[in-house]
Amino acid sequence: MPMFIEHIDAIARSRQRDVLMVTFGPRIDPTDEEAPRLDWEHLPQRIGLTQFLDQEGVIWQCCGPMRSDNGFGPYEGQIHIDIAYDPAEPRCRRILDRLEHPDGRMKDPMVSLWLMTLDLAMRNAHHDEPGFCNSW
Repeated sequence: MPMFIEHIDAIARSRQRDVLMVTFGPRIDPTDEEAPRLDWEHLPQRIGLTQFLDQEGVIWQCCGPMRSDNGFGPYEGQIHIDIAYDPAEPRCRRILDRLEHPDGRMKDPMVSLWLMTLDLAMRNAHHDEPGFCNSW
């Protein structure tokens, strides 16, 4: 069954705030036909994180990377964590502690935490205009 997956910048614009995204695995060039694809559906790090978020009562959703004017690549298991980024807020702190060392380095090299700022997301506001995708 097809699934609609929003890009992280569209999520930031709809929330009108900075948003968090988690990516998994090494970055693979989507145009490289020979590159092995990440089996994100069975990746222990992703499964463990989504279970943790569910246990914490934190809403999350699948998301795509920042959208490009030139197209898009395959879905690679990225998720948006639907909490405001505030390290002083207890739920955010628990997520950060799960993913990062105290100095900000990621605990697992297969997991990356990203902050999509609203300012950066607004650079793609023209993507929200009716007919944008039809103009390619």
